[in-house]
Amino acid sequence: MRSGQASRQEAHQTMQSACDRATAAGLRVVFQAQEEARTWYGITGAAHSCHADLVVMGLDAPSSLNRLTRSSVAEHVLQRSMLPVLVVRT
Repeated sequence: MRSGQASRQEAHQTMQSACDRATAAGLRVVFQAQEEARTWYGITGAAHSCHADLVVMGLDAPSSLNRLTRSSVAEHVLQRSMLPVLVVRT
């Protein structure tokens, strides 16, 4: 099992890579990492504070789309965000 620090570092590298690709494609990207007890709360709060136009969330497996209707972070963001939310399969 990976340590919390290793997991955070891997997540940061993955997000930075995605941001770099989006920027290279001509998109304006804001990458903000924060930890919250409720992940959905951190996502919606960060999107609001940086005046985002869109929240993009990835699901890591094809079957995850079927599980979206269960109690997932993506579901909570979809229900609570005042912004459009794009959920993509990664």
